[in-house]
Amino acid sequence: MINFGEWRISLTEALGKASGLADNLAEPSAVFLYRGEVREVAERLGIDCSRFPGPIIPVIYNLNLRNPDGFMLATKFQMRNKDVLYVANATSVEISKALAYIRLIVGTVNDPIVAATNAYNLNLVTRVNNRFPIGSSSSPPF
Repeated sequence: MINFGEWRISLTEALGKASGLADNLAEPSAVFLYRGEVREVAERLGIDCSRFPGPIIPVIYNLNLRNPDGFMLATKFQMRNKDVLYVANATSVEISKALAYIRLIVGTVNDPIVAATNAYNLNLVTRVNNRFPIGSSSSPPF
């Protein structure tokens, strides 16, 4: 939770104070604002309020910041106390997670093989150096 320290703040200012949208992490077309609206406003927005018994209706606003109109709307949209701002992950984040998992599996299988190969090669070099010390007149057969 971020306390903005302002009495009035627009949605774009709130995003800015929360460090903005990270290019490699956030999906600019999937910015959501969760807000409790009074029943009258929710009905004017076309929401079916029959499922909600109380005077406050939960409403989710979706903002597309890839669209210039979305940005202009966000500059006029005032945040309220108890609003929740959520930005979905970019698709590339999920792909990166999957690739990291695959890398972990491949590394788990590959690392012992590399270690064994390195140990074998080190053992071979040690044996060759013991048979043919550096600086001796004889040289290895390769």
